[in-house]
Amino acid sequence: PYPADIAKRQVELRSHRAQIERCARDLGWPLGADDEFTARLPNRLLRSKLQALAQQHGRLEAAVTSAATALEKQQTANSDAEVELGSIPLSEPSAAISDALAAARRLGDVQSRSDSLQRARRTSEAEADAALATLAPWTGDAETLQALKVPSPAALTDLRARIELAQGSLRRARDQANDKSEALARARLRVAQIQRDDSPVAVEELTDARSGRDRSWEVIKQGIQNDDLERARGEVAPFEASMTLSDDLSDRRFERAAQSADFTRSRHEVEHLELEAAAAESKAADQVRERDSVLAELTTIRDRLGLPSGTIGELEEWVRARTTALDKLRGRDDSVATLEAFQAEFEGAIDGLRQALGAAAIPASSSTLDAFNTLVGLAESLIAEQQGHAQQRKAIQRQLERGRKDIATLEGNLQQAEASVEKWKADW
Repeated sequence: PYPADIAKRQVELRSHRAQIERCARDLGWPLGADDEFTARLPNRLLRSKLQALAQQHGRLEAAVTSAATALEKQQTANSDAEVELGSIPLSEPSAAISDALAAARRLGDVQSRSDSLQRARRTSEAEADAALATLAPWTGDAETLQALKVPSPAALTDLRARIELAQGSLRRARDQANDKSEALARARLRVAQIQRDDSPVAVEELTDARSGRDRSWEVIKQGIQNDDLERARGEVAPFEASMTLSDDLSDRRFERAAQSADFTRSRHEVEHLELEAAAAESKAADQVRERDSVLAELTTIRDRLGLPSGTIGELEEWVRARTTALDKLRGRDDSVATLEAFQAEFEGAIDGLRQALGAAAIPASSSTLDAFNTLVGLAESLIAEQQGHAQQRKAIQRQLERGRKDIATLEGNLQQAEASVEKWKADW
């Protein structure tokens, strides 16, 4: 060997001895002879086991440190979460505010709905006024119009039928009376023409002349029988005159037998037509009374309704116009009621929000719609804030629950690591 190598080896030996002495001091062994020191050293099997234990020591200590650090970190996180949980207001969403807000939201678009209902009311009022105008000259309010005792359509139809029947019967009776009057006039004209042109002798005329002759003869005969000659002589001249007249009429009737028969027939026809004309006029008068009676019913109805005189058709048209007007009035009332109900619901929603949020939630000078929108916004913000707080608390509570479970697990891990260290110490 080279001298340099000897010196180098000597340095290494001194270094190893210093290390051995340090380890002996650490172990509490006394520094003696090398043989004593060597006798204290474990055998090869024990040294292998000690070496294995020595290698485990660092890992076990690291496991304990890691478990303790993780446990401390989780405990700190749980503490921070509990502090944060305590800082969040403990408040659930208010049921009163939620109910008031739900009632407000059910109104929908308040401005649009209000405008729509206002337009509907104005339209229905205009239609109702126009419908009432069609009832002129009748005037009155809706209650008076509703209270009118108006005949039913069936009753008006029946009255129309009876009026038309009475008027038709009257027209036919008048036509018949006119026909009879014209026929009578023609018959009378025929009699006058025969008298003027043919001078016929009617059997009645001849009969009257002979009756006058016979009466005069009876007077003369009774005067002679009763010796009342003065009376008999006074009747001689009339008797002779009536005899002459009857003889003349008899001769003339015989000479103009055809004209006389025609004359007689014509006079009989005149008498017959006079009876028929009188009957026709009487029937026409009856039909006039019947028509007037039916028309009186129409007049009574119109008077009861406060309407001037008019036809049955005009009355039927007015009744239909009344039905339309009542429908329009009901439509107007419905639209007004709907608007008022909406306004009441709207005001109720505002009052509900005021009570839920507090009377001083909005300025007193705010308009109704502005107040409503402000209250809805405040309620939505408050509900959202309360819901956010509740969600934050639930999230932190879930985090704490998980943290507590993690702490229990980490504590078990730490206990297990510490138990492993204690076992290692016992094994060492």
